[in-house]
Amino acid sequence: MKTFGLLCQALGVVGALRVVQEKLRGSKTVRVKVKNIPHPILARMNNCDLPTLVEVLCSSECEVELLWSPRTILDLGANIGLTSIKLKRQFPRATLIAVEPDPGSAQVCRVNLSHIPETVILQMAIGWGSGVVKCANPEAPSISRRFGICEADDPDAIREVSIAEILDQYQCRSPILIKMDIEGSEASCFENSESWLPAVQGVLVEAHSTAVANHIIEVLLREHFGVTHVGEKLFGERIT
Repeated sequence: MKTFGLLCQALGVVGALRVVQEKLRGSKTVRVKVKNIPHPILARMNNCDLPTLVEVLCSSECEVELLWSPRTILDLGANIGLTSIKLKRQFPRATLIAVEPDPGSAQVCRVNLSHIPETVILQMAIGWGSGVVKCANPEAPSISRRFGICEADDPDAIREVSIAEILDQYQCRSPILIKMDIEGSEASCFENSESWLPAVQGVLVEAHSTAVANHIIEVLLREHFGVTHVGEKLFGERIT
């Protein structure tokens, strides 16, 4: 009942009833119309897509108040593109680069962002350097999947790139805003932050442990960022 109530909040009663109907039919996916979002959103029935949709699009999740407008947004750990949609609506002139390693989620992300101009979707993993990784917990919901190093000839191998590589390859224009929710890999990214953080104006990051959060805060403060919280995420904004 609680889930249905949240769906009613996001989709309206008719939209929520349609989701229930499609689930009873055994549908694997559903296209839903979210209030204030102009195009339908594709979601998977057997995943966490619908609860995440409510959490991201119908709350203050990932909402940042800026006195500047980013020209480039990197959504690292984009899942099915919900945060990308939200940030792109807030900053429509920015170029968006959405990075998602999970093949199924990346495929849905491409559909959900296909209507949005100046958007690039990359099915890759983010790490401290170049290499290949594979999913370490494929049984987990897509938003909780972690990736670890594997052999180059592994059939499930996925390319891993660094933030610095993306900034360079796509000639990302400043000011740059990064959202980072990469299930533990944020720790290694901030261990190598000198390669990318100087180019960034703002970073919104989900830290998956207290120790990692403390380390990220230490790095951001050292690099002259002010640090606050936006929901469960840390938000660092460069002090100018």
